[in-house]
Amino acid sequence: MSAFTVVLSKTGVTLEVPEEKSLLEVFEENNIPVGYSCRSGTCGTCGVRVISGEIEHYDEVMQPWEQAQNKLMMSCVSRCKGELVLDL
Repeated sequence: MSAFTVVLSKTGVTLEVPEEKSLLEVFEENNIPVGYSCRSGTCGTCGVRVISGEIEHYDEVMQPWEQAQNKLMMSCVSRCKGELVLDL
C-alpha cells in the first residue's frame, strides 16, 4: 500500500498517511476525533465523507455500488491514490 496525503476541508489541515499506518491511526495521532469500533472494516463506525480522491476500498461494509460513488470511506482500512480531501 502506498502513502497518501489527506486534506481536512473544514480546517485546512493537511496530513501525510504513511504506507504502514491507517488513516484512522493518523487521525488518532493528530487528535482528530473519528469514531471507531472494529478497526477491521466490518462495522462502518469509522466512515468519513469524501469530497475528492480515488479511494481504494478494503472494507466489508459498503456494497460495490456504494464504493463506486467515492462518497464515503472507512478510515481504518481504506486508502487513497494521491491526494484525498475529506469533509472534516
